Amino acid sequence: MDTFAEVVRSRKGDDKIGLRFEDRQWTWDEVTQESADRAAALTATVPEPAERRRHIGVLLENVPDFVFWIGAGALAGAVVVGINASRSGREIADDIRQADVDFVITESRLAHLVDGTDHGLPADRILDIDSSEYAQFLEPYRARTCPRRFRRPTTSHFCSSVPGRRDGRRP
Repeated sequence: MDTFAEVVRSRKGDDKIGLRFEDRQWTWDEVTQESADRAAALTATVPEPAERRRHIGVLLENVPDFVFWIGAGALAGAVVVGINASRSGREIADDIRQADVDFVITESRLAHLVDGTDHGLPADRILDIDSSEYAQFLEPYRARTCPRRFRRPTTSHFCSSVPGRRDGRRP
């Protein structure tokens, strides 16, 4: 296997436990399906820019959706940008703009870090996994098949080795 998307796809049909979180668990097949659902929703609702891949900002704690969106990014050929929740709202807005993030996934306890900041995204491009809007966003794309064709997936990580300064590269 040459890409992470191939690794994700290879787990389709695998009934071994792939993810545990609190009192829930998902088989690898279910993890793959959750990722495929999100990849389908992403590609249907966020146009791919002509000059680059889609960039998905993930502002989540260690929750199952973080795993599902990493898989979705791989299956959609999108760049997953991990957003550091330890930064201020202003710094996060700057990271979102500079990384050309097209879409942000967050959760209710972190949403305040992007609410009302100058990140440049329309409100419908920021989704809170704890909201009913998120469930409605995913519903039309449930039970989608894993895409067979994809572009080489990548991730982009920002670390703050020096407070207030990013160390990251745009693919």
